[in-house]
Amino acid sequence: MYVIYGYGRPLSLDGLANKNEVKHVVLSSTGHLGDLILFTPCLRIVRNSFPSAEISICIAPKRLDVNMVKNCPYIDSCVEHRYDDMSVHREMVAKLRAKKPELAIALPTSTLDYKFCSQVKAKYRIGRIMIERFMRLFFARFWMTHLIPIGYRPSAKLGVPITHVVPGATLPLKMLGCDCSDLSLELFLDEPSRKYAAEVFAHFGEPDIALHLHQRLFNNGDPNNPIWEYRDLIGLIKQLLNADGAEKKERKILITYGPFEAKIADSFRAALAETTKVCVLDGSQETLAPTEVSDASASILFAGNLPFLRWAAMLEHTKLVITPDTGSVHVAAALHKPVIDIFPVTHYAWNVQSYYPWQTPNTVIKKDTPERTIPKILDSAQKFLNNQH
Repeated sequence: MYVIYGYGRPLSLDGLANKNEVKHVVLSSTGHLGDLILFTPCLRIVRNSFPSAEISICIAPKRLDVNMVKNCPYIDSCVEHRYDDMSVHREMVAKLRAKKPELAIALPTSTLDYKFCSQVKAKYRIGRIMIERFMRLFFARFWMTHLIPIGYRPSAKLGVPITHVVPGATLPLKMLGCDCSDLSLELFLDEPSRKYAAEVFAHFGEPDIALHLHQRLFNNGDPNNPIWEYRDLIGLIKQLLNADGAEKKERKILITYGPFEAKIADSFRAALAETTKVCVLDGSQETLAPTEVSDASASILFAGNLPFLRWAAMLEHTKLVITPDTGSVHVAAALHKPVIDIFPVTHYAWNVQSYYPWQTPNTVIKKDTPERTIPKILDSAQKFLNNQH
């Protein structure tokens, strides 16, 4: 395995040969929710490889539901990156540094993660580096002791095969001699969240399809992506409801969304309510019980502003997830649900190899005009629901 060493004399990994003697390992992940889910095999591998070590993870602030990490059996402690408040950040770093970690691992290929690994003063600081990011490589060699080079967008455009993030993230662990044979994703759902979801669907009925509303379904401000109007997606939802033909029972659809898409969801709900009965579950209204907002006669359930664990537990009940390329893809993959993943045009060659739904039945569709894309979604959904994929 080719390794780029930090500046100075190359550091031998012999000090990590006896993994039972490693007392503290620090992991860093400043990425989004989907990235953290893709790194769950790494968390498991680190735990199994260093059974006597205390394992700490530092994640991005306000981006992730920390409860997901707190429920993880492979982690002993979780802290947040706080570069927005340097006094808090320095205090957190000092506490980790006082434990004298032998090993720090940057899970993403991010400058912030490299810098953090250096700040905790671990003797061994390992990670991956995109070799086309020349300035990042220059600074990373000051902060890290071992870097494994991987390809990036320019390589993908030239037709160079790009490794998926899941096996790619384990490359530093393979360098340490860890057993990386199990690369399955995990979600650490709790029983209260599962109970909540079960109660919702006991009244609404089990959904056939979950559609995750996200800005990326439209153009997301990217001039390279074809523009979709609200009416295009509303038309798709109506066709998904009746795809089995008018003589058959309407499907049940779960539509999920976050706080940034709440206004979009309101517009969709008003438009769909003209022809279809809908009900709404607003996670910000904690006083509402699931029985008050779920209706067995409704065909569409809008569920938004839910805590991460409840949202994931609801996706666990669906037969198929349709989503743009965002964290919901990897939540569905971790739940082993079939996924129709709509990728944007921008950096398609790289993204489709790095972030496709991992180890679950899937169809990846390159986003085009609605006239070209929607028939592909409908055809794939029909095949998944008829078990033809």
